[in-house]
Amino acid sequence: MDRDFTGNWALSGTAVIEGSAGNDDETIKLYTGDSAASEIWYVGIGIYQIFRDKYRSGQGDLVLEYRTGIDVATVEGSGWSNYDGINFDCDGYVQVRISRT
Repeated sequence: MDRDFTGNWALSGTAVIEGSAGNDDETIKLYTGDSAASEIWYVGIGIYQIFRDKYRSGQGDLVLEYRTGIDVATVEGSGWSNYDGINFDCDGYVQVRISRT
C-alpha cells in the first residue's frame, strides 16, 4: 500500500508526522517509547513484504510489527508480531506498527 501517513496513521506519545501529504515526502518522527500504527488495509490472502524507504537513524531501536486477520475485528483483536525483515503470511487484512525503544 502506498498511502500518506497524515490521516491514516495513529500516533502515540510525542510522535509527529513531518512533510506534506500527497508529495511522497512524509516521515514519522518517533522518540523513545513512541509508536505509530497504520490504518487497517485489505490486501488479500498471501505472503507480503514491508518496505521502509524513508527513515533516519536516531536514538533507540526501531521496531516494525504487524498483525493480520480475516476481517477488521480480527486484526484489532490480534497481538502484534515482530516483522523479520523478509515476509509474512497475511489472512486478508493487515495493520503495521512502528515504534522506537
